Amino acid sequence: MPDKYVYDPWNAPPAVQAAAKCVVGKDYPAPIVDHASVSKVNMERMRQAYAAGRAAAAGAAAAAGAKRPASGGRAAGAGAAAAVGAKRPVPAGGAAGGAAAKRAR
Repeated sequence: MPDKYVYDPWNAPPAVQAAAKCVVGKDYPAPIVDHASVSKVNMERMRQAYAAGRAAAAGAAAAAGAKRPASGGRAAGAGAAAAVGAKRPVPAGGAAGGAAAKRAR
């Protein structure tokens, strides 16, 4: 089968199919569906599914936003300390952090 028709041999002219010994319906199964029309239907279904997913995500985000406290969802005190410039405590082992300090020991 010529490269041009490898992925869709049913579009090859009958003479090309016969020469390649790959006659659609005899040596190779005929397509079950019309790919052009089924492709359009599937693309529309995917568009609808993505739109439904975006709507669901937006609804979930809106619902979650309504449940958040006025502080923007931060833990009590965590945002306030950073906002006023307070320094956070340094972990044992220095500023490199606990895990890095433990590996260095």
